[in-house]
Amino acid sequence: AKALHLETMKEAQAAGQHVIIRSGNDYALPYADLITDMDLDGSNYAILDTTVPFYQIALHGMKDYTGEPINLANDTVEQFLQCVEYGAGLNYTFMAEDTKILQDTLHSGFYAANYASWKEEAIATVTRYQTEMAGLNQQGIVAHETRDNGVAITTYEDGTKVYVNYSEQKQNVDGVAIPARDYTVERGNGK
Repeated sequence: AKALHLETMKEAQAAGQHVIIRSGNDYALPYADLITDMDLDGSNYAILDTTVPFYQIALHGMKDYTGEPINLANDTVEQFLQCVEYGAGLNYTFMAEDTKILQDTLHSGFYAANYASWKEEAIATVTRYQTEMAGLNQQGIVAHETRDNGVAITTYEDGTKVYVNYSEQKQNVDGVAIPARDYTVERGNGK
């Protein structure tokens, strides 16, 4: 099966087609243009008390990737903030129909996929993200740290720092104010 997948991806790439993989296996990385539904928070082993984004640091600037759909997450704000922290693209799953048609079906996991319910918030979120994070997807991540106050700091090649505040209180880190459950981008030299 692996050989067949590799051959299919090689043929698609040779034909000038783009390859999108969901989560993905390491062997597919050389052929993938986009990785969707990447697990951004890693394994939940009880002995670990923090997550280090090794995979995201290694791939950032070389491959585009997204986390799981924001609107289908248990905590949509948390999922969005992880995308910001790890420089992931934003991912939503939408449908035109009212999601009531999915009740008592095997597809009830798409309970929050109604586009009309999300339209305004999704457009505002994506617009802000694209504006404030513009160009960072083409750069490598050169540093990442997590502070005790619930703030994560991701630094990019041009010196841009993205401060993500997971806490319920406004935080001030390195002279930068970060609203509660939000983020602040401080552009570096390359702007």
